[in-house]
Amino acid sequence: MPKSAYQFFVGKHWLWVFLATTALLCSWIFLQLTAANDIERIIRTQALSSPTIVLAAQSAPVDANSKQAQDMQTAIDRFIAENPERWGIYIENLATGTVAQHNAQTVFQSASMYKAFVGFSTMHLIDKGTLSLEQEAGVDNLSIGSCLEKMITASDNPCGQALHRLTHSHVATPTHLSQEGITQTNLADLYPTTTAQDVATLFKNLSNGTHLSPSSNQYLLNIFQNQHINNRVPQQLPGGVVVAHKTGDLNGFTHDGGIVQALNGSSYVIVILSGPWDRPADTYDDFADISREIYDIINPENTMPS
Repeated sequence: MPKSAYQFFVGKHWLWVFLATTALLCSWIFLQLTAANDIERIIRTQALSSPTIVLAAQSAPVDANSKQAQDMQTAIDRFIAENPERWGIYIENLATGTVAQHNAQTVFQSASMYKAFVGFSTMHLIDKGTLSLEQEAGVDNLSIGSCLEKMITASDNPCGQALHRLTHSHVATPTHLSQEGITQTNLADLYPTTTAQDVATLFKNLSNGTHLSPSSNQYLLNIFQNQHINNRVPQQLPGGVVVAHKTGDLNGFTHDGGIVQALNGSSYVIVILSGPWDRPADTYDDFADISREIYDIINPENTMPS
């Protein structure tokens, strides 16, 4: 073969090798991106596989002196009569805006309730593209998605601490939360603090569905709905009622709060913070009692045996 032809053949050969290698590299990158998207889609789909909280419809508030408001407030006042300083309560009918409360702006140690705010911040950063559900959370080789679920449904402490560190490193937490209307919660201290009103605001934001992307909002709601610790607010509610909530227990403080969706589809926010108590577990039935009484007041036509 003449030298010039040989050089031409070799030149063409390496050109084809280069083009083939480039094509393979592009295909590999595309597959990695597709796999990441599939992982996120699968994780979100798994969370959406159970019955879901219906986002609240916006309606005009009723008169604050309505019978429902009076009945709710009377029930709360009777409930806290013996130890009024140890309870912080906020209840709001999401369809009407009817509110009843006691010490709703009193600051309590949040115990594990802080994890609800961390969960919200995590999904906020995922919406921004700063984090993703499949990346490692920094504990036990778990992904952020897996850790988020453990943190909320089982109140897992290592996952709570890992996601707290992760979110705190990317956002100025007080500023971020205050932009969401959460103004009295402090997650920076060794023992974080919050109020019943701030916890209620968090769950109202989720109910409104206006502070996260639709998929992230529903994903987080469903994790709260899959809560494993159901010995307080949900305990005496009728079967079929959906509760998306978070509990907290530490240093004698015991809490529960979230969204209750009644059998007729109406929803309300109920948050009960309490403590400190010498025997906090003794209050669990008290939570259940007031929770059921409020349910019956808001849904008198929908009341069924427990």
